[in-house]
Amino acid sequence: MRNVRKVFNEMKTTYHTMPKDDVYMRRKIFLAYALPHFLWLFCIWFFFTDKKKEQIEHVFCLGLKLVYSLNGWDDFTTLVLSQEKSLRDYL
Repeated sequence: MRNVRKVFNEMKTTYHTMPKDDVYMRRKIFLAYALPHFLWLFCIWFFFTDKKKEQIEHVFCLGLKLVYSLNGWDDFTTLVLSQEKSLRDYL
């Protein structure tokens, strides 16, 4: 999760230079750099506790909040507004 947070910090600096209307490019950056860090968890996903799974899904939704500039919304609402798949759908 430390690597994912590093990627999110780098995404934040990149997103400050991009206009907020360019969601297509922001999404591509997220899918290229952050999503692979989540997908490698597939091998060990079933060994995590339910609380840890919720924490990982929350970090995933934080990334979506960065992409779509949806600060202030909860995780479920973020998934609905962004019309993205949840992490469990990817796994």
